[in-house]
Amino acid sequence: MKFGPDITIPETVNGCGIQELDVWVEVSPTDQDGITIAGIKKGDRVIIEDASGICSFAKTKLDSVAGIVAIANGVLQDGANYYAGDKAEETQEAFNEQRKVLQELLTKDVKHKRRDAFGLDPGTGDYGKNEGGLIVCMPSAKGAIYATPEHRLGGGAKSNGRLPEYVASVIKDEWNSFFPCRLEGGVTDCVAIDDGAVHILAFDQKFSDNAGTYSVNVRVERPA
Repeated sequence: MKFGPDITIPETVNGCGIQELDVWVEVSPTDQDGITIAGIKKGDRVIIEDASGICSFAKTKLDSVAGIVAIANGVLQDGANYYAGDKAEETQEAFNEQRKVLQELLTKDVKHKRRDAFGLDPGTGDYGKNEGGLIVCMPSAKGAIYATPEHRLGGGAKSNGRLPEYVASVIKDEWNSFFPCRLEGGVTDCVAIDDGAVHILAFDQKFSDNAGTYSVNVRVERPA
């Protein structure tokens, strides 16, 4: 079983609609395309359940390697599991194997401008304003959002974290997208206001000097 950088949520499984999906993601900061979850519907809630890992954003030189994403399991509208039998366990084992390969390729030189998935520098306790961490680009963004000057976080984010008040208006208001932030007042979920695809990637504009991976668990909830 092999995984790529994109998946599509099916309309139905065995004739029944989706109620909830658990999605596993391994984000490569060397990949400017990130991973894609297509098939999102207006009204779906996209939730970052868990995010870990440390990446670096300077002074490395690695080949671009795509991340991976997979549907781990879920629940259908009739209460049945998304996967039947042992398929969920098989998917977990296969995904973990490829996750390990990706981590071995990319985590050897995580040394400079280190950021966790929420943008925190574990050495200084400051948050990156210009690069690092994850950004979740909802369908309204129509693609990936990069760390160009107009998209960078406001000054207070360095000390206070990636709270909505420091996020550019075009990102949070026009594009309905967000930086995961687990601090009080932060955002870890968003309801889609358009059909389309969600893109999850490392926040940066130059990906050729990055290293590491981010491991992310995403839940998609669909209203009945």
